[in-house]
Amino acid sequence: MTRPTPVQCACIPAALAGRDVLGVAQTGSGKTAAFALPLLQRLARDPYGVHSLVLTPTRELAFQIGDSFAALGSGPRPARVCVVVGGLDARPQAARLSQERPHVVVATPGRLADLVGTHSEVADAFARVAALVLDEADRLLDGAAGFEGPLTAICSALPRRRQSMLFSATMSSSLVEMQGAVMRDAFVFTVSISFFDVGWGAKETVGEKSAREKKGEEETGFWRKLFRSSERKTLVRVEELLSFNTPNYYKR
Repeated sequence: MTRPTPVQCACIPAALAGRDVLGVAQTGSGKTAAFALPLLQRLARDPYGVHSLVLTPTRELAFQIGDSFAALGSGPRPARVCVVVGGLDARPQAARLSQERPHVVVATPGRLADLVGTHSEVADAFARVAALVLDEADRLLDGAAGFEGPLTAICSALPRRRQSMLFSATMSSSLVEMQGAVMRDAFVFTVSISFFDVGWGAKETVGEKSAREKKGEEETGFWRKLFRSSERKTLVRVEELLSFNTPNYYKR
């Protein structure tokens, strides 16, 4: 890695500042490093476990993210990374979470929810989590995917004051509505410019805005309980990144 990608240029400074982040960029654009690097940087300042939790919908993606954290966090004092997924013996996973307290946990929601619900010592391990990341967030937050129950169980074990970051390859209308309702002081980056063109160019009537907000409240009422509300958003257009000045320590 010698030069950061647009999603990294935009999201890393916001993540380092502790802001909630919503990043939307295509597969292969470097989204994993966009959240892994700032989390590892913050972890280096105050190393403890469990510091960061990353949730993802599939086992394969969980292992890929775990490998990325291990590679980026290698060194004299490497980050301890634990991948928790179904299809493997749950007992060693529970023991590692409760006894070793890894710095970073990458998990699928179903298995982690089972461990949190059946082992109080595992739930206690997440009491100081500083950051929660949902990768492939559009899939995790899709009500039809069946993650609602596991996410509820997991979030109940996390502290209310934490950083929340959502990353996805696609931007859906439900994800936009959810971001507006549940994220605190959210920084938003998207390369899906065409999705927002109508929003930038159109004028809403009072009635249209009221109907849209009511619909958004109905769709995001559940997620509002898991995260925190905010009226502020920042939307970064791709063209603005052409003049973005990246600090030298990102050019590794």
